[in-house]
Amino acid sequence: MSDTADGLSPDFLRRVCDEYLNTMFVESFTRGMYTFIFIVALTKLFSKHSTQKYIHRNVLFVVLSVMYTLATVHLAFRWKLVRSSFVIHGPEHLYVYMALASRNTLPARATYSVTSSINILIADCIMIWRCWTLWNRKWRMIIVPMLCTIGGTVFNVLYIIQNLDTLGTHPFQDVIGGTDWAIAYYSMTLSTTIICTALILYRMLTTEAPNGPKSNVYTYHRVIAILIESSSLYAVSLMFLLVYLVRDDLTAPYPQVILSSVTGIAPTLIVARVALGHARPEDPRRSVMARGSSVHLRTARIPVQASPFRSREALSGVTMNDKSDDTLTWTSHSRFLKPILATDSE
Repeated sequence: MSDTADGLSPDFLRRVCDEYLNTMFVESFTRGMYTFIFIVALTKLFSKHSTQKYIHRNVLFVVLSVMYTLATVHLAFRWKLVRSSFVIHGPEHLYVYMALASRNTLPARATYSVTSSINILIADCIMIWRCWTLWNRKWRMIIVPMLCTIGGTVFNVLYIIQNLDTLGTHPFQDVIGGTDWAIAYYSMTLSTTIICTALILYRMLTTEAPNGPKSNVYTYHRVIAILIESSSLYAVSLMFLLVYLVRDDLTAPYPQVILSSVTGIAPTLIVARVALGHARPEDPRRSVMARGSSVHLRTARIPVQASPFRSREALSGVTMNDKSDDTLTWTSHSRFLKPILATDSE
């Protein structure tokens, strides 16, 4: 195949143009799904059925809004770049490619990198928080995920510097120039996700389900709850992206734009479940003990004069002797049994 004047083959130009256009369509489709889930989550968060306090509700609203805004900014910049290149400078592949290269400026690349990085960091923090909550706020369970997140943040800064400094003029290029920091960054993020997912799955699977027969509907609901709470979709998206990056595939932007939406979808689903009170409790045994103690206290507060058995005891002569803390023994006076026995004998 003959080369163009700039030394770029028509096949290469076509693949690059198709990649930019198709990934924009994919990101727009997944962003539509994200928008629907975001609106539903906010509706449930501020509904009368929400179990969250006022302060917690506002914090969750701010977090979800920030993530959605950053994802929308990412799509808006990409949409502007693709529209300008294909509509204004098209339809020749060479002109479209030149427009993409010239308009993909430093501010645009910085916007892509920063918005995606902040969203991934927030998503990792939400997963760590959910894992910490399910494990009864035991800090030792989230030490490794926290270290992976900190390491991933450092690698992300190096990756952004490497991605923005295309000319190699940054003073740190001698240190970061020979390493693909994108793989290191997404590997640490995937480590955080896998560890939190495994801990959440183990916690949910080992938690005793409610007593009684289990229907198929209950089984389906349990599976869906496990998938949502463990952010399995987020983990799978990271795995696919990392595989494409390791292979250095030209189609790597496809899983990357999918991840940009899934990064917001997974935490939004978790927050929606927490807001409605559908999330699994921190410790079922603690909840049962709390209910038992409240019943015991309510029983202890009942005054003796208000007992419905008081008048019956006075009329029938039946008294209630407390033999132990947990056992109540009923006794009757023999003088009230004699007429009954006499009647039976007759």
